[in-house]
Amino acid sequence: MQSEASKQPDQTDAQSKATFAWIVLYVLGLVPLTWMQAIGRCFGYVAARLPLRSTRVAQQNIALCFPDMHVQAKRDLCHAAISQTAQSVFELPWIWTRPFARQRMRIEQVDGADLIADALSKGRGLILAAPHFGAWELLNRWLASQTPMLVLYRAPKIRALEPILLRCRAVPGVEPLRAEPAAVRVLLKRLQAGKALGILPDQQPKAGEGQFAPFFGIASMTMTLLPKLAERTQCAVLFCYAERLSKGKFRIVVQASDPAVCDASSLNANVERIARSNLPQYQWTYKRFSMRPDGETKRYVL
Repeated sequence: MQSEASKQPDQTDAQSKATFAWIVLYVLGLVPLTWMQAIGRCFGYVAARLPLRSTRVAQQNIALCFPDMHVQAKRDLCHAAISQTAQSVFELPWIWTRPFARQRMRIEQVDGADLIADALSKGRGLILAAPHFGAWELLNRWLASQTPMLVLYRAPKIRALEPILLRCRAVPGVEPLRAEPAAVRVLLKRLQAGKALGILPDQQPKAGEGQFAPFFGIASMTMTLLPKLAERTQCAVLFCYAERLSKGKFRIVVQASDPAVCDASSLNANVERIARSNLPQYQWTYKRFSMRPDGETKRYVL
């Protein structure tokens, strides 16, 4: 076993790295948002035309989900999606380090905000489902301004990054909870107490924690946690996203689930509806179909 004396240097080193990363992000966050988005677009323009891993994943996802789309339309969608993904990355220093009061001025339109208060007033709890769409990190901050919430997150594969991400995402009103088996009990208690939870509904779960359901017509390993929580507590489920507009502006949208979330298929149907509202802003660089049913060949050849 590792002694306490040997653990201490490791913890100190991790804290030093997290502090240095925060300083770098803070300095980058001073750059105007529109400049960072412009840099992201330029980076995306180049990346979309190179055989990078993320570009190839996006190409394969789009080919799988839109087999009847014209070849040029697929290429255009891939280029637009890589540009949007790059902007999402270059926006992060501004989102993570600037005060929300300043960020709020960039939110040009909000649709459905009253649904949150209405759902919480019923006392049955609320799940806020936020897919990988648009500026979801900004969405997290806006949601925290509407209601305190417990946010479920998956620890990064590189554990040294976890304290950095937790510091970047630290927002008043948000309590992070690592996605582990023991977390289910905490989630249930929160919903039964009439509180709000934040969950990424389109994150591929680990084996044994989900089931295959259609997503853009492709069998996709889908979380069952959200539908089970909704069924057990009879809580409300709202879908939310932050759409990127022009000139550094954003639109927040809160929608009732349609169809009602009762299983993995209905969960995916809601995420697909949001993705189709602005296809380039969905995160096509994510290997959503990497897990396959028994007997199926791998979907990604990289």
